[in-house]
Amino acid sequence: MVVVVRLGGFQALLGRPQALPRGLDCAAYRIVQEALTSVVKRARTGRAWATVAYAPGAIQARSSMPWAG
Repeated sequence: MVVVVRLGGFQALLGRPQALPRGLDCAAYRIVQEALTSVVKRARTGRAWATVAYAPGAIQARSSMPWAG
């Protein structure tokens, strides 16, 4: 996923992944993958962010990009 984002002209920084149950791991991967794919297709500024935060019993995935009209 990082390679595709970088090929789209974006910088990709990796943090420290956490071990998740297999089903949750796959779901989180797909959600972040879809968010980053959308960013690469639509971002007009060449900047975007995707973060995954871990907490006991939960994860939060977020992506955003500045909008240049």
